[in-house]
Amino acid sequence: MNIKKLNFRTILRNLFLLLVMTVITSCSNSTRNPVPKEYAQQANIKGYETVRAHGYGKNEYFQKDLEQSLKTYLSNQGKKPKIDILALSGGGSDGAFSAGIINGWSQSGKRPEFYLVTGISTGALVAPFAFLGEKYDQRLKEAFTTISAKDVFEIDLTNAVLGNSASLASTKPLEKLIEKYMNQEVFDDIIKAHNEGRRLYIGTTNIDNQRVNIWNIGEIAIQPDKEKSLALIRKILLASASIPVAFPPVKFDVKVDHKDYDELHVDGGMMTEVFLYGFSVDFSEALNKINYHDEIDKSLYIIRNSKIHKDYVPVDQSFLSIGTKALFTLTTSQGVGDLFRIYYLSMKDGFKYNFTYIPYSYNPISQEPFDNLEMNQLYELGYKMGKSQDYWKHSPANITF
Repeated sequence: MNIKKLNFRTILRNLFLLLVMTVITSCSNSTRNPVPKEYAQQANIKGYETVRAHGYGKNEYFQKDLEQSLKTYLSNQGKKPKIDILALSGGGSDGAFSAGIINGWSQSGKRPEFYLVTGISTGALVAPFAFLGEKYDQRLKEAFTTISAKDVFEIDLTNAVLGNSASLASTKPLEKLIEKYMNQEVFDDIIKAHNEGRRLYIGTTNIDNQRVNIWNIGEIAIQPDKEKSLALIRKILLASASIPVAFPPVKFDVKVDHKDYDELHVDGGMMTEVFLYGFSVDFSEALNKINYHDEIDKSLYIIRNSKIHKDYVPVDQSFLSIGTKALFTLTTSQGVGDLFRIYYLSMKDGFKYNFTYIPYSYNPISQEPFDNLEMNQLYELGYKMGKSQDYWKHSPANITF
């Protein structure tokens, strides 16, 4: 068997088989020092104690930061203040769709400056460019139209089966790609935008406690140790896009009361396909706290990097085929649930709700993730939709299963 010629779909089809084999072999060369359960909410990265919400409800640091950021941002808005938020979903190589939407949006002349951009999984890789504006449109296009599978992962089933690896593939190529695009210039521009009151949130899943972690990327960037901050941001982007079992989890060294522990983080899409600001903050409360009572034009935009309804594809009567299809079905229904959850938040906080997605009529030319031709076709579809601005839906109420 030529391992290098195996494709990513083969990886997913072997997901459940690998889990069985892992139970049988029960061996791994990786050592861990996980955070004790009773300290899970207290663990933090040294020097970065205020940069993330752990997923345990309202976060004091995030709430205070939201208040301060709104005060700064709105003070520069003039007599007709606007707040625009963009939420980018997961979707693997289908992230090329959102890249096209954003760049087409620029060409329409209607793309706003976003107060807040959030990203999960592939959306996390798009988010910094969307956050920083049209200056980065060409680089965003390049990042999603010039790559292929070899630029993202390297398959290594042997080490996985022998228990020497936590995944079926290595993400060393993706690490290099993130390092290329999350460079010093992007880092410096994130600091500038953060100081203007704008915010960039990225989501990962802490697989130990099965909770989404929301990271305040600008807050990380402004910390004193710039080299460490840039490395941490790259690590977060990698973790957010690391599909469990297929890709290795990302280890974060943390401290509790001066004691060293570690956490494992994986694809943010394990917990949520797309997020706004969750329940870690109260947006309306923040506006009241800063005594801002003028009318604000508030709009929310969600780009879903997948179809709402999946194509009809019969499954084989095998546990691998059924198990894989069940996994995809679960994530699809979860994504629809996220749209409703965010709709509730938009109603609560007075945002105009807009979302778009890959049309059901779209016919892919390849089923393999990170196929370059397929990514280019999706980018062009997104570009056309973004430029026309005719594809926004304003309520998830018509979504059916």
